[in-house]
Amino acid sequence: MSGDKDIMEPIPRESIWSVREEDRPKFSIYFTAMFTIGMGFFIWYEINLVTNDSVFDTIIALIRDVVLTGIASVTLSFARFEGGDTMGIALDLFRKQKFEEAFEQGIERGHAERDAEWETWFRQFMESQAKGIPFDEPPPSQRKNGANRNDVQSDK
Repeated sequence: MSGDKDIMEPIPRESIWSVREEDRPKFSIYFTAMFTIGMGFFIWYEINLVTNDSVFDTIIALIRDVVLTGIASVTLSFARFEGGDTMGIALDLFRKQKFEEAFEQGIERGHAERDAEWETWFRQFMESQAKGIPFDEPPPSQRKNGANRNDVQSDK
């Protein structure tokens, strides 16, 4: 029967934890150790120290403690093995955001400087026109590095 053969073959599985394959055994050890220690503490605490509640209250508290211990164990184990990568991703996102903000500020500053140059040039042009003085200063768009673009460029 082909059905019997399929039952006997192992089913390939993947870990549900998002850790590197080489870290999975260590991750499992960390998680198991922290979960066991945490649950041992909570069992001891709920049974030995909290004596003024009912059995039902103790069971409910232990169920709550299982959830808390599980979440804490997973979080701490994940932080141990993937914390650096996670922080690196967060830092990259932070740097990208700061770069984009600085880039936008640079664009705004550049536009403001360009507008100020044009306003200064235009004011001088209007003043010379009003006084009847010839105005031969090139507009800001034809200057480079403070020199006339028709002249030898100063960056060569």
